[in-house]
Amino acid sequence: MALAAKKEAEGLTVGALYYLWWGLLPGEKNTWVQGYSLSPLLGEYSSRDRGVAEEHLRWATQHGINLFEVSWAGPGRRDPSLDNDDIDLALRQGLLKAPSIQDIKFLLVYETEKTLIQEAKSIGYKDIPGAFIADITYASDTYFDHPSYFKLGGSPVVMIWKAKAVLNTLIKESGGDLSEVFQEIEKRIGQDVFWVSLGEDLYDPNGPDLNDPMLRAIDAVCPLLGDSFPPGETRPWREYLDKVSTSYALWVRGARKAGFLFIPSALPGFDDRAFKAGQNRLLRLDPQGFHESLSLAKEMAKEGSNWFSIYGFNEWFESGAIEPTKEYGLRFLEALKEAVD
Repeated sequence: MALAAKKEAEGLTVGALYYLWWGLLPGEKNTWVQGYSLSPLLGEYSSRDRGVAEEHLRWATQHGINLFEVSWAGPGRRDPSLDNDDIDLALRQGLLKAPSIQDIKFLLVYETEKTLIQEAKSIGYKDIPGAFIADITYASDTYFDHPSYFKLGGSPVVMIWKAKAVLNTLIKESGGDLSEVFQEIEKRIGQDVFWVSLGEDLYDPNGPDLNDPMLRAIDAVCPLLGDSFPPGETRPWREYLDKVSTSYALWVRGARKAGFLFIPSALPGFDDRAFKAGQNRLLRLDPQGFHESLSLAKEMAKEGSNWFSIYGFNEWFESGAIEPTKEYGLRFLEALKEAVD
């Protein structure tokens, strides 16, 4: 485990989840057909289009974002029928070929469900720890040396979606140990990795369980929504913000005591009612609510991590998108710029 005190530099790190699965494959594999409720100003674009990536980077950097937390599903070598390799290609040919990538940092968000369940486990791949080790070794060979890759104290940062619920569970089922797998990766690539748990599996709105061994294996914890959203629930903004404020304070204190980093999150709203796989959950999109969410996350970040994460830049399935739309224009980005300034 890397030291939680590792920080890249003074100043606030403003991260945003960034998704690369848009418009890559035809037919049912075209993610746009799965449903979304907003209208991107750029239309139904391809994540492989470096012109689109350049526009995203300009919007982001002009409004205070200095880190893209890029959803990534490995090199996709185990099951060619899935789009994991296309996502990897979109990163290399789209985002990283855009000229303004030099003005921002990026890191990889390892999508455990796409890589270790939909891909590896679905084709009967037995060595789940080996699959994870191979994917991160590929990431090291391909991305960690990029001049824009985000590092803390010299260590490349990797976020893991559902680190406890999926990664740790699958490794245990294989008879392995998560800490040992982390150590094997670091031995192979010759450097420490700063591991961040992303999502509401290790994160609990009721505060951290400091006896959870996962908090000794991981370097930082970042929620996605900051609260639980049961299916069919509509959450008022005030109720949401009050709950998150209390939860984040508990996590900041727990992180300081246990020696890991807590990275608070902010969001513009949440609406998965148009998404085919949605659960009819709603936190109404609202630039003012987003501004308050940002202010809270910024305040909590200053207590420890100096980094907060936004869900997200372009998550259209669940309307977690601050990218400009026909409905809202640049209002969410303007709220971000105001809050960061």
